[in-house]
Amino acid sequence: RTAARALINAGRAEVRLGRADAALAALDAAEGELDASGAAGDDASILDRLTIAAVALEAAQKWPDRLERAYDAVRRASTAADGAGARDRSWALGLEGELYAAAGREEEALTLYRRAALAAEAAAAPEVLYRWQWRVGRILAGRGQTEEAIAAYRSAAANLDTVRLDLPAFDPQTGRSLFRETLGPVFTELADLLLERADGEAASRPGESRESAQADLIEARGTVERLKTIELEDYFRDDCAADLSARVRPIDQPEPGTAVLYPVLLEDRTELVVSLPDGSLTSASSDAGSSRITLLAQQLRAAIDGADGTLGDFAPPARALYDELIRPIEPALLAQNVQTLVFIPDGVLRNIPLSVLLDGDTFLVQRFAVATGIGLSLLDTSPIQRDNLNILVAGLSEERQDVPIGPGRTETFDALPGVETELRALESAVAPEVELMNAGFTAEALREELTETPFNVVHLATHGWFTGDPDYSFVLAYDEPLKMNELEEIIGISRFRDQPIELLTLSACQTAAGDDRSALGLAGVAVKVGARSAFATLWNIADESTVEVVTSFYDNLVQPGVNKAEALRRAQLELIASGGQLAHPYFWSPYLIIGNWL
Repeated sequence: RTAARALINAGRAEVRLGRADAALAALDAAEGELDASGAAGDDASILDRLTIAAVALEAAQKWPDRLERAYDAVRRASTAADGAGARDRSWALGLEGELYAAAGREEEALTLYRRAALAAEAAAAPEVLYRWQWRVGRILAGRGQTEEAIAAYRSAAANLDTVRLDLPAFDPQTGRSLFRETLGPVFTELADLLLERADGEAASRPGESRESAQADLIEARGTVERLKTIELEDYFRDDCAADLSARVRPIDQPEPGTAVLYPVLLEDRTELVVSLPDGSLTSASSDAGSSRITLLAQQLRAAIDGADGTLGDFAPPARALYDELIRPIEPALLAQNVQTLVFIPDGVLRNIPLSVLLDGDTFLVQRFAVATGIGLSLLDTSPIQRDNLNILVAGLSEERQDVPIGPGRTETFDALPGVETELRALESAVAPEVELMNAGFTAEALREELTETPFNVVHLATHGWFTGDPDYSFVLAYDEPLKMNELEEIIGISRFRDQPIELLTLSACQTAAGDDRSALGLAGVAVKVGARSAFATLWNIADESTVEVVTSFYDNLVQPGVNKAEALRRAQLELIASGGQLAHPYFWSPYLIIGNWL
């Protein structure tokens, strides 16, 4: 039986590698092992048969000519599950439904999915039930039965909500999260239906259906919010986001002059849902689907981050993304005199600085202060107390060697000579209370200082390394990398005080250009450690521009009436206006305000 399970895992891996013959050979061998074991009716062998059927169906979806092989596996699984418990029967019925759906026989598939859902309900198994409700919703949506489809998706999302942290959403071969592919569509497809219904109501009954269209937009926004929270929990593999969202005030209406944009990347289009200063929601569509947006975002990042040692022509993708993401909502922004634009980016959009989008020759940041959020329910909108800044700064300017950055991988992190200049500039700008430098910047020294003193700004001028794996995402202290859990323990001390960390600054961060989960780690660091917001970079850049941007940011932040987003905007505009090398987006665009922008 151990051999059978190893072969099943091998078959699943071969499917994902695109090797059909090797995948099916492994599944055949697994079935042979089960036949030879003689244990045909026990729970473990039934589960193994069901798993083989599920993998065979996954293969048939990739290679339709292998549908007959999937049929054989499903038939064997159904026979094994006959007379078994309700949970196993639910799986068997649902897999039969998958088989009929793959063959284009929707009516039979729908009947089987519904029977599978009834069996899952009888077994009190929401981790199975959501799947069949989701499949029912898909078929109904394809038939144009929107009301019934939305009801099915709502039920699926509600059941998934109760069990999401218990579901395996990782590739056992690579350890990579499969959440976005396996579970995320429940939420994105529900949001898609709600947005389509809202658009249809507005078009068919202009002026009469505002209330119902607003209700659909609000529910769609809430569905996207749930997805953002779950993605963060999935990244950190705990419920940290839910814990934080329980302690902050949800936002039903942005601050005056502020709009919040949710781009929802769908296969055939991008929906732009906007929360406006007057409390209303509006939406607009771009014809560019997720593949087009992903390509443009990748081109933009490659042109401006210098990862390959060169800087490319960023203007074409920057203009194209402006046309797809901003131009459709421009009238609404202008009508309400929006000055601050908060993005809740989706997927690959987390990996680019949206401030660099171009309207002709005008950068977005020249028109709006720009901030980034994970979700409005994860933000605390209390403004920073400028008259009571108590700042701790810590810096590492020396090279550190053999730092683990992944399984069996180490990296040498170069010296950061500009860190000392940066800290000297901060001394004159904001007069920090405590400074830890090089050998003085250890994990224990940082812990002691934060335990003894209620700092509300923590500025770390050191390498930050963010990957798709939180176990290898860290901020580098002199003696060790501070991983996310350690950083949470040290900096999170403040969350139990009346005055938490207002701002966590990470002035030399780096995220992987092709991995939007690495940017999720950067975006989630403030949530993880309990800070209201973070000031960080998408990539590590030249020391000269770092000193200029960071110093100008703090100089502006202490001015009355200047929020964090506007303080960053002014610092970036100074570099743009310089007209020299530092005017290139490589130097000023990767700086982000993440979380509370006030």
